[in-house]
Amino acid sequence: MGNGTTPLTAANYDDFAKSLTDYISHIKTVAGIEIEYVSINEPELWANNSIPPAGYNKIIEESIPLFSQAGLNTKWLIGNNATINLLNPGTSYNSYTYMKAQLEDANFENIRSSVQAMSYNSWDHINISSSRREGYYRRLKTLANTYSFELWCIEANFTATIPNNNDEPNGYIRSWDRAFQIIDVYHSILKYSEAEAVVYWQYQNDLRLVDTAGNIEFHAYRVLKQMLDNFTPGVQFIEAECSDSMIDILAAKKNNEISIQLLNKKGSVLDLSGNTGYKTDYISISGVPNGNYRVTYCAKGENSIVNDGIITAINGVLNVRTRPDTITSIKSE
Repeated sequence: MGNGTTPLTAANYDDFAKSLTDYISHIKTVAGIEIEYVSINEPELWANNSIPPAGYNKIIEESIPLFSQAGLNTKWLIGNNATINLLNPGTSYNSYTYMKAQLEDANFENIRSSVQAMSYNSWDHINISSSRREGYYRRLKTLANTYSFELWCIEANFTATIPNNNDEPNGYIRSWDRAFQIIDVYHSILKYSEAEAVVYWQYQNDLRLVDTAGNIEFHAYRVLKQMLDNFTPGVQFIEAECSDSMIDILAAKKNNEISIQLLNKKGSVLDLSGNTGYKTDYISISGVPNGNYRVTYCAKGENSIVNDGIITAINGVLNVRTRPDTITSIKSE
């Protein structure tokens, strides 16, 4: 539910819950769709009256008997705050402090069974220095684990300021730099916050992945498709480190299947060194099962996901070629 212009105060939390119940029931009756989860979008930023953590909990409490009477199984997400760490003007909350206050509220145990997961948005990712990101993402997961909840990122991206009409051939929305930044965000979300669910924001309008006619795939479309092809539903992300700080590694397993992705930041929008003379790197990845692995990559000068052939792990070691300013995926055959 989005930010409204009419102040929402404690005096009308019950009316808000009734209106929400009516809306979900209407969708179920008319379209045959029961909404599984709801949340209040960025409650700390509502234009005329932000909703405090205890107020959010009170709205959930008001909705519980109403959902039950309407025969709804809809559950809530708590949090859904705009930022990981940044405090936006007019608010003293970020995702961590807001959800911590919700969880510590004396009323929380009365609503726990109606809460599906904790949730956050990643809009300040680009404003957090790379040396501090890991700690801010990990503390969200630690909080979720402490209270035995899943953690979801339901607005995954790094900027919401691309103009709606920025669709010209050389516009930023089509650029490789934008695509590279998106995958950098996903690496932090998946590796550090260990989110169980991630929702790209958004597939239409301002942050779309294709042109308005649906005919031209942007770089952002291809890198997200590459990631989804590589990390299929049900994978478990595992710890992986690269000795080269300019190459970020993300790894996962699913039964006997291994998936790896390398984000080579050398020469990219994320590389602030000024060095433009980087060469292709060969890195060794150890501790992997022996066998064949298919390699693909996305790059600035390519208009498709490039098949880079098959490599073989011998004695638990893969030797992988990774080019500057590319995203390389490796998946066991």
